[in-house]
Amino acid sequence: MVSMRRKSADPGLPVPTRAVSRSETGGPGAVLGRMRALVPPVHLMSAWRVQARQADVLRAAGAIPVTIDTREEVTEIAQVTRALAIHTGAIDAKALDAMLWAAESARELNHPWVLDPADVGATSFRRQPTAALLTRRPTAIIGGPGDILAAAHIGADPRSDDVRVAAAHLAQRTGAVVAVTGAEDFVTDGMSGLVVGGGHLLMTRIDGAGAAVAALAASFLAAERDALAATVASLAFVNAAAREAASAALGPGSFAAAFLDALCLIGADAVDEAARIGPA
Repeated sequence: MVSMRRKSADPGLPVPTRAVSRSETGGPGAVLGRMRALVPPVHLMSAWRVQARQADVLRAAGAIPVTIDTREEVTEIAQVTRALAIHTGAIDAKALDAMLWAAESARELNHPWVLDPADVGATSFRRQPTAALLTRRPTAIIGGPGDILAAAHIGADPRSDDVRVAAAHLAQRTGAVVAVTGAEDFVTDGMSGLVVGGGHLLMTRIDGAGAAVAALAASFLAAERDALAATVASLAFVNAAAREAASAALGPGSFAAAFLDALCLIGADAVDEAARIGPA
């Protein structure tokens, strides 16, 4: 059983009751294998500066990026994709309208969708669009500690400054699996908490890395309907590829190229061997 310590200041957080079972999913390598066999088209809605990074990592890993962001097309494009990833790094009224329609279409088609609430805490202008997207019930919410805290604080009472507690409350409120990425990733469905270790610092030195992680998670969710298992598997895959890339890199530039190679070449067995997944 996974245990996640309650904080005395937050006695309402429930005791976790389940964990990802390898027997249920076959492990991260098995989920990777199913994703590659499916070759899922993943709809990307994000800032142009990070969309290219997302597209590159999806193709390297074995999925197909679809970059349509106009309101007039997103409903139709949902018919031919298998998952959606929304990154809020660049958002305005027009972009939000298209994102809301895309999220609603994904829900109607029972397609998984991932929200990366990038920079949501930067300005008050960003909080309202993120609040609207949260009402569309994302399958997973993935971001760094600051972004997850900011997203969790939208409409939340009481608030917690402990990112793991805040992530668990956000998961309970939205029904999404929430992943806090960092030196050690934390993933929760509001009841269970798991950590995924073994990443590399060079991931923080390339632009768009967080958005790329969210896109990869969407591709795994297309192949594995257990959202907790799929999210954990995608992070284990990313971390294994990052360590492999770092071993051959001289710095961020060569790491970025080596990371794409590792995403393409690393096999399911290697991902399972490298996976560092444990209770929170």
